[in-house]
Amino acid sequence: MDTLPIEQVIQRLKDNCPDLKDVIRALAFVLPTGFPSAYVFQVSERASPNALLGRHTQKVTGIIGVEIMHRHAAQIATGGPGAQELDAIRMGVMDALKGWTPGPEFLPFDFHNGDLISYKDGFVIWRDQYSTSFYR
Repeated sequence: MDTLPIEQVIQRLKDNCPDLKDVIRALAFVLPTGFPSAYVFQVSERASPNALLGRHTQKVTGIIGVEIMHRHAAQIATGGPGAQELDAIRMGVMDALKGWTPGPEFLPFDFHNGDLISYKDGFVIWRDQYSTSFYR
């Protein structure tokens, strides 16, 4: 295995998160058709030193970002109904990914962290990150 399973994550979210109107690979230059939606992308990879003699194998830990975009007239930042909707969407994504194994070559996904990216005029972007490991 030599890459993170972005397409599998996208399909997993499409299959398990009915509240998301769209799940799109970031940098595909495609706009969401409605909200809430999510972009999925690779954030980083970190490799540990080679652990074997005579053969080069490294454990790689990769992080995938899921940016949730949500538009709501209620004030998300003040904890109104928009904030509750965003929390429910985030928990749906988390339930779909946390502990899920996209294939036998991967370890299960763990929640890594989450951050508010942007909030303006009832439109919020929230990024959660999930990590998995594999051998390269």
